[in-house]
Amino acid sequence: MREVMQQKRLTANSWATLAGTSPTNITRFLNTDSKFMPSVRTLAKLAKIAGSSPQLLNKTTETKHKIPVIDHKGKCVQMILVDRDDVVAYKLKEYSGMGAKGVNGNATIIVEPRDSFSECNDGDIIAYESYIYGILCGEYRSGLVMYFPKNPNQMPSQFKKGKDGYKDWSTVPIEFIGDDRLFGKVIHAISDFE
Repeated sequence: MREVMQQKRLTANSWATLAGTSPTNITRFLNTDSKFMPSVRTLAKLAKIAGSSPQLLNKTTETKHKIPVIDHKGKCVQMILVDRDDVVAYKLKEYSGMGAKGVNGNATIIVEPRDSFSECNDGDIIAYESYIYGILCGEYRSGLVMYFPKNPNQMPSQFKKGKDGYKDWSTVPIEFIGDDRLFGKVIHAISDFE
């Protein structure tokens, strides 16, 4: 933030005013004693005014790579710039499976592809192809995939009927998903506020 303010010759007050947010969202973050973190929505507003977006950091290169964002049907819906050339981007539908963990519906997720790692580790957020619902995300824990929906009472009707091989938002053994439907590990999520 300090770097952007210096480059753009902005004060915390002027940047916040242009972004339509409070200056304290910037000043509290810049306070080294504070543990405050601006919301994703606030960061998106500030980034828009700064003329940039949060980056996928790769310290080894300054090169940007344009990659397609693929939807649940395999169609390219847009192109985005990232710092890494070894990732894939997907556009989620309304249900992501991970709303309470920061991967919201309609988000764009950046994924480290399945062929670039040998196994999932506890705590990894994975993306996979649901038989019924397209692309879903879940947290890997001890061989199981767990979901953290914002509101588990408002789940897709397909989940209520158990058509995807499991019922409700229950955990799923990773073997049920298998390598053929596992896209990879989610390393970044970009929320869509439109």
